[in-house]
Order: sequence, then structure tokens, then C-alpha cells
Amino acid sequence: MPSNISTYNKELSIIFGGICDGLRQEVRYRYLTQLIAPKEDMSLTEEREAQLVVSLAYHIRMIGFPVQVESYFYDQPPSQRPDLAILLPASKKYIFLEVKNIDPYAGFIPAIEDIIKRENITSPRDKRNGLIALGFRNPTGPRERFDNKYERLSEKITSEHPYREIGIKKIDLEGMDDKAVYAMIGFWIRK
Repeated sequence: MPSNISTYNKELSIIFGGICDGLRQEVRYRYLTQLIAPKEDMSLTEEREAQLVVSLAYHIRMIGFPVQVESYFYDQPPSQRPDLAILLPASKKYIFLEVKNIDPYAGFIPAIEDIIKRENITSPRDKRNGLIALGFRNPTGPRERFDNKYERLSEKITSEHPYREIGIKKIDLEGMDDKAVYAMIGFWIRK
């Protein structure tokens, strides 16, 4: 990494890499478990959003970041619960993230709704918030380019809202999950 990148940005980059690596490890773990118990459906594609959040939290912890699931903002009402609160140890700051599962055949309106909801936050400490969008491209169905959907989502988030892209990555899952050819992960943080 270039030396002019701030510590905060380096930590965000490490988290994004950890999320990408962690997702692939989780799919591999579930594949191996499926070999032991073939009648059990262990596909990560079948999990609800809460399980995806827990899985991401586990893998972020494994790379050294303290993580709280369903945490609270500093100054927002308790009804505002971000999916993840991650302490950036070098920056000594928390970031608050929403996680949204993006289906390859549906729109990305729920992700934009979360961005809009977080955009209205005014407390400086709570403004360090963002979105992780992840989804799985199954091997059947229309041949829509799922990765293009993430590019369109990023364009909408970064051009219409005060957020910047940390990264978008396509993760090959071929041969590890009968229900997913690849996964897409996107990460945006408020400017």
C-alpha cells in the first residue's frame, strides 16, 4: 500500500480483505461439513441475514478486530441498531456497518434504504457508518451479470449519497457449493 494512505483507510482495507477471505473460508468449511453429513443442507446461500452477520463478525474477529453484533450507535436511539460495530484499534474509532444480502434476481432497494437511513445521522461519532452487501450467484436462472449489479449499486451509492466505495470483489466458489458459482461482496463507508 502507498505510504500516504491513512491508518483509518488501511484498517478499512484490511477489514474488506478479511471479509472476502472469511466468506470463502466459510463456504469451504460448509462444503467439508457437507461431505461428512451429506443429508444436511449446509449452503451459506440458504442462511438468513442474521447468520451472515454472525459469520462475518467471526471472520473479522479472526483477523484481530473487536466486533460487536447488533451493537448501538453512540448517540442514536436504541431502535437504531447497526448489524456490526467494529473497533479499529490503530485509529481508536468504531465503525458501524449494516449487512445486506443482495439476491441476483431482485433489486438492491433494501441496501439503498439502509444507506438513506444512515445518511440522516448527525452525530460525528455515529457518522462512521457503512454498508456491506453480499450475495451469491446460483448456477441456474437468467444469465444476468451479477457483478454488473454491484457496479450499478456502487454508482448509485457513491453518486447520490455521501459514501465511498472501499471495494467490490467477486469470489469464485465453483466446486465448493452446489448452489453458488460465485459470491459478490461490496463495502462502502460514509465520507
